[in-house]
Amino acid sequence: MKPLASLVDLLLMRAQSDWQVKLRSEWPTIMGDLTKRTRLERIHDSTVVLGVYDSHWIHELHAMSWMIVQRINQALSSTFPAGFKITAIHCIWVYQQKKDKKKVLIEQKVHAASAIKPPLHALQSIQKIGSADLQQALLAYYMRCNRG
Repeated sequence: MKPLASLVDLLLMRAQSDWQVKLRSEWPTIMGDLTKRTRLERIHDSTVVLGVYDSHWIHELHAMSWMIVQRINQALSSTFPAGFKITAIHCIWVYQQKKDKKKVLIEQKVHAASAIKPPLHALQSIQKIGSADLQQALLAYYMRCNRG
């Protein structure tokens, strides 16, 4: 038979993970338009760590942190363990992940192969091709043709 303390700890851990899952899933609703400038980095105890894409927004979000804490606590009050609340927001500067990884990869290959860069319309046409191998072959062919 398990001691009562270990069962309570297990229940508290499960309740905590439930609210963390809910926070992550409802993050866009809670933050609204600020999701374009931030992302939820991690949750540590009662502190939420925000990743901020532009460093000048760190000051703005710090000034608004009381409002963000209030919104999180209102949205998750029913899933928090008894007596628990988010008490602080901490902001750190992070790089924004590029959404179009394929375009970045193509441009990196072009720059690595030569100083010659295909015109934008050529890059856009190559990006529409579904096969990465065919994209790479077309870029290499373009580079060979334009080496002068």
